[in-house]
Amino acid sequence: MLKVAIKQGPLWARLLPSAYADLPQSFGGRLLTLLNKTHPALGVATILLAAAHAGLSNSGRLNLFLWLTMCVMLWQGGFGLFLKARKAPVTLRRHSHAVHAQLVTGGLILIFAGFGHLLVGG
Repeated sequence: MLKVAIKQGPLWARLLPSAYADLPQSFGGRLLTLLNKTHPALGVATILLAAAHAGLSNSGRLNLFLWLTMCVMLWQGGFGLFLKARKAPVTLRRHSHAVHAQLVTGGLILIFAGFGHLLVGG
């Protein structure tokens, strides 16, 4: 705890032993670069897989949680598309990033999907 309180830098670097001081920066940097490159593709794949899963289940008409989950996922995907659009205005991108990067919407997706699965019994 003393090391975390006294040492400067990010939390990850403060928790790691001093012998591995070079490893987290290079490994963490490479991991962050990989995640930044694959994030848009994984987001599109997630929306498509969730839509396919919802379409293949026969409870779509009666399950309000399924519709809420899909609406929140499309909300996230729509604002993610604004972030990737090259011709989008700067103010729109700024507001899109603030709306897209919310932990609340990710939590809502988990809550709605969880209750929806409980509702259909699976």
